Amino acid sequence: MAIYGLRVISFIFVALAFIPAGAHFFAMFNKMKLDGTSYLAAQRAYDGWSLFGIVVLGALLSTAALAVLLYRSGGSFGFIVVAFLSIGATQFAFWTLTYPVNRATQCRP
Repeated sequence: MAIYGLRVISFIFVALAFIPAGAHFFAMFNKMKLDGTSYLAAQRAYDGWSLFGIVVLGALLSTAALAVLLYRSGGSFGFIVVAFLSIGATQFAFWTLTYPVNRATQCRP
């Protein structure tokens, strides 16, 4: 029963983590047509989205916990590990590539 509950929680966290990723993906095509100043102005729409970090952390922790619980039982263990590694890879890419660029281009008064 604990595994089922953790699967549901993990699914919810992972689904919620897709919201900002999907928004960025679908806006990307229009934003790439903008000049530099307009692009930076459009990026201000994402202010406050750092709160989604809580959701991403929940997705990372819940998939890790689910992988630990499913380690001996087999089944979908491999899929959960792939999910965990994928979430970790997105965080690695964010903190090593995106975050430094965001800091460098942050509008300062």
